[in-house]
Amino acid sequence: MPNGTLLTVFARGDEQRGVGELYATRSRDDGRTWRPAVRFFSKRLQSFRDDKGTELPIPQYPSAAVAPDGTVYVTVEAPRSARSGAIAMARSRDGGRTWKTGTLPGVRTYAFEPAIAVDSRGTVAVTWYDLRNDRRGDAPLTADVWFAHSHNRGASWQQRHVAGPTDLRTAPLPAHNYVGEYQGLAPLGRRGFAATFTLASPQAQDGPTDIFYAGLRPRR
Repeated sequence: MPNGTLLTVFARGDEQRGVGELYATRSRDDGRTWRPAVRFFSKRLQSFRDDKGTELPIPQYPSAAVAPDGTVYVTVEAPRSARSGAIAMARSRDGGRTWKTGTLPGVRTYAFEPAIAVDSRGTVAVTWYDLRNDRRGDAPLTADVWFAHSHNRGASWQQRHVAGPTDLRTAPLPAHNYVGEYQGLAPLGRRGFAATFTLASPQAQDGPTDIFYAGLRPRR
């Protein structure tokens, strides 16, 4: 945090209750002691399968970022069915003590693996995959990469397409979410954001999947 406080966000799965939860805890003495963890997100643990019976990606690992003013943002996927879902968003303006939660506007289909970052001006950005262009019953499992950004702490967002369509059925290991378990997004000072992500056919040339980079400049 800007004031030197360490803040960590982590996920916890409770299999007995069938619930996945996100927590935040903070330390003001360089990690020697930590405050009690605060739970700020909870969702029922469940898996979803596509029309071919293959399990869809759902790693549910949180991505977190801190703004220059100390506001903390966290995002994680929140699917509801094989055809519908959301990107969950949480925001804390008091160092992780209290949180405001919601969803990223404009995402209604199955979505997964969001990554979040904040630049030096406080612009919040998110990348993710979703299946909005997939046609149920055809051969491919079509995914695209998307980018959204907000200049007003998440009050409003602008969204645009980054990459795809890519066919996840040509990627290896559905149990490993087809594209791995982590994607990257980082601020480039005042020059936008750097995104890394995985694509399968037809974009991949060196293997079933390749890693790609995109420089993304938010529009005002």
